[in-house]
Amino acid sequence: MIKHGIAALAATFARAFLLVIAAGALGQAQTRPGQNIRAQVRVVDATRAADTVAISYRVVVSPSSAERLMTFTVNGTGTPLIAIAPSPSSAWSVDAEWRGRVAASWTPLGLVSPGDSTPPLVMRGVGLPGITTAWVWGDSVPGEQEHERIQDSLFARDPNVIPDPMDVYARSLPMIGIDPLPPPSHAAYIERLGRLSSRACLNDWITNATLCTRLQGLLTAVPARVPEFLTAVETANAAGHMNSLAYWMLKVNGEAARDFLERR
Repeated sequence: MIKHGIAALAATFARAFLLVIAAGALGQAQTRPGQNIRAQVRVVDATRAADTVAISYRVVVSPSSAERLMTFTVNGTGTPLIAIAPSPSSAWSVDAEWRGRVAASWTPLGLVSPGDSTPPLVMRGVGLPGITTAWVWGDSVPGEQEHERIQDSLFARDPNVIPDPMDVYARSLPMIGIDPLPPPSHAAYIERLGRLSSRACLNDWITNATLCTRLQGLLTAVPARVPEFLTAVETANAAGHMNSLAYWMLKVNGEAARDFLERR
């Protein structure tokens, strides 16, 4: 198993930073190098075995992106994570933390060019899919003067906060990750499913307002109609009314709620 710590990613960034300084200014003006990447993250699979969930992502870099993909990171939400290197594992640096916090990171040693995509990037942990933050980090880095200008502006905004490079130089986006398991009660599973459904609608992961209302109605019924909820999710996904993030999150959480109720 590959084990690369924070130092590996920091070293990658530092090497690129020194190369830019040696080469002079970047070829074009950029307010935030690293954020000029255009990429879409899709969930290609999510599986549950007992209390463990594995989520598989694919990062697709737009042909119009100004930068290649340097790192993809998914923030943790309180449960330990395992980031699995794709094959060949020698072509990837993976880690399960960032600056002392739980996070799954994948860094392709050859970078991912515009128009290309990553192989499936798998994260595993005990819990259920939930909503968190992810970052895509492009391969451009600031020149020395630009770096100092950015740091000075951040210091002027709040001199008591040391900025996280991921927040400064990467592009953030809402994502699904792995939450700790909910309390072992019927109400907790149903409440969680309703909350995630609402968040999916607010994030525009579900684009059909009628579907949003129907999903909530199935969960607020007495008793909650979880099998019908799962059928509605499958039908909506087939019709293109939700993206891959909403589909896998609601599918796996719905199945967990159904199975919990059947065990009672």
